[in-house]
Amino acid sequence: MLSRRKLFSMLLMMAVLLALYMFTEIYLSATNDYEVGGAAGEVALLRADAWEADGAEGAPRQTALIGSAHGALGQTVAQWCTYSKRPLRCYASLSSYLAAGADGVQVLCIDPAALSLPADAEALEGLTQKGLTIVFCALPDVEEIARSPGLQAVLGIKSVRQAQAALTGVYLYDGFLVGGEAFYGQNSGMEVELEIPWYELESGTKVYLTGLTRAAEDDEGQEERPAILWRNNEGSAKIYAVNGDFLEDETGFGLLDGMLAEGSPYLLRPVVNAQNLTVAGYPSFAAENTRQLQEIYASSHKMLLQNTVWPNLIAATEQSGFRMTCYMTTQLRSPEGEPQADDLAYYLRQFKERRGEAGRCADGGPEQWAQDTAFLSAQGSSVPYPAAYVGTDAADFLAFARGGDAQGIRTVTGDCERPLLGYLTETVTYQGATHRADRYGFREDLKNRSLQTALAYTNILLEMERVTWPETAEDRWENYSREIAGNLSTWWKPYSQFDKTTAAESDARVRAFLALDYEDELDGDTITLTIRGREGTVSFLLRTHDQEVQSVSGGTAGQVEKGCWLVSVEEDTVRIALAHGQP
Repeated sequence: MLSRRKLFSMLLMMAVLLALYMFTEIYLSATNDYEVGGAAGEVALLRADAWEADGAEGAPRQTALIGSAHGALGQTVAQWCTYSKRPLRCYASLSSYLAAGADGVQVLCIDPAALSLPADAEALEGLTQKGLTIVFCALPDVEEIARSPGLQAVLGIKSVRQAQAALTGVYLYDGFLVGGEAFYGQNSGMEVELEIPWYELESGTKVYLTGLTRAAEDDEGQEERPAILWRNNEGSAKIYAVNGDFLEDETGFGLLDGMLAEGSPYLLRPVVNAQNLTVAGYPSFAAENTRQLQEIYASSHKMLLQNTVWPNLIAATEQSGFRMTCYMTTQLRSPEGEPQADDLAYYLRQFKERRGEAGRCADGGPEQWAQDTAFLSAQGSSVPYPAAYVGTDAADFLAFARGGDAQGIRTVTGDCERPLLGYLTETVTYQGATHRADRYGFREDLKNRSLQTALAYTNILLEMERVTWPETAEDRWENYSREIAGNLSTWWKPYSQFDKTTAAESDARVRAFLALDYEDELDGDTITLTIRGREGTVSFLLRTHDQEVQSVSGGTAGQVEKGCWLVSVEEDTVRIALAHGQP
């Protein structure tokens, strides 16, 4: 039997807990400025501050491209040069490059479409005596290679074994990209559908990425594997060959860095150091698609977003460490009522408490943008939100900006076909999406490893419109969220040393990254790094072979993995002391 004394004690305890909860809510409401969408303040760096190549012959890290800078391969090389601060010269043909002399070029990238074969084969053989790093961004047709012994010698090819080989898997060797070795194939959960020519290589070549065929799998470990990316040392040149289309998108950034790291005692290059999570179209404040949502989720639009989606997003980000930037809108397609003002206050508070950030959707056209602006103003939310989501086309946002309707926006994100990172206007940066949160396979993983190697950057996109307006079973939140949670907590785990950021925080890092220039020199066991145009703390990635970081002056270093360190630079001159590691 419950005595009065025990009952009184229980009621008193419940009253104390209720009071603590209420006081906590009152304190949070009083001390948090929920109306601020993200990091505010003056923008210190603009497009005019971004690094531009010095055309002087004595400039460091000079690179030449044989081919058009406007093709898929050329765009990859050009963007890579911008991000790694490499002056780039472009030549329409190998003969024009040779005629120009091109003194000081260290890296020569070749688009095979610009070669005139077999005439250029002899000239290529002559280049092997120039001490260059030569990159065949893709290979000429297999028939042309078969007809040219000189080209085969340059590439380290002994013979053509098979014009086309169907791959059942791909193997990435350890140490080439950040993230370690990787196997892709049926047993890995990432199926490979790829056909490439199969070349027999000379014994002196080194393979970094190789294909697997069913015949090779059945051969009990026999090394009969079609090479995808390899190095051949010919004369004084290091020649890298890419057998496939892997340099036609951002995957090429890290592959190019991996080549330079392999051919040098060390590689030190600037990175963004920002891992972002973009939640587009969330929240939306007006009820939509009520009948279908009731049938699928037995829930209203508001309750679905608040009671189902939001807790799942919290769980996924707490497990993975990502921080959300949520891009709000009053409606996605067809509203069935007025947007709810109390929802805005609720979500702004949630974002702040979860160290997230609120941005605005800019992919719904001018009328939608004006409606969202009026809604935010009516709620007294006058502080500008610094980030906007533009979807697959930034044209509407550019129109807003020209009309003066995008004041306060400092950065935009989306899935546009343009450089991954850069300036959209004189004052607004663009941070491209790198992955869709629910899709992850062989190509996505290789791209992830490559971008972490070259930029320490990712921007994962969640599209919430497909949840509110589901068209397939995969669009339903229970299925979509399961894929998202699994991917976030698994495939980005090896890069935990890199910082998780919101869009505004990442924007500041992108501006600093685009602005700086640097020189580095190895003297004995000490690397001296000199930086120009530094704004605040910037990040570099250092890759070595058999040496470890012993000490750093002017910054700090944290190990990402064996042979790789993230260096946070706080002064314009940094000295990194190396020591030989354990064998």
